[in-house]
Amino acid sequence: MNEKDFLVDLSQVDFNHIVASAEEIRRYNPQRFEMEQLSAVVYVNEKDYSCVGYKDVTDREFWVRGHMPDLPLMPGVVMLESIAQLCSFVTQRYDPIQRSLPIATAGGWSACGSAILTGRSPTMMLR
Repeated sequence: MNEKDFLVDLSQVDFNHIVASAEEIRRYNPQRFEMEQLSAVVYVNEKDYSCVGYKDVTDREFWVRGHMPDLPLMPGVVMLESIAQLCSFVTQRYDPIQRSLPIATAGGWSACGSAILTGRSPTMMLR
């Protein structure tokens, strides 16, 4: 994937500027405990609803022990779940459907980056 395909230039996103913390996300999303796959939202463009969020990944994630032994990689399905949670939050908080604005379909979404053991896994919408 080419960087020009991203709706948001990640080098311009301040990952320390929290738009919505985990507490705020919980006001909109029902997932809890092991299924919370979104730690914070750090960017939302209210004109086109492009957004960026992240998941803080630790060695205590439910998938670490078995995917893959000696090199824990965040499973793709978990990355997709984090994207779904980001979309759920943005859709409920900003209500783009009520405003009749288009939002991306499943074919236009992807997780950026990978999470190995401890780190931050950015998630964003693509064209």
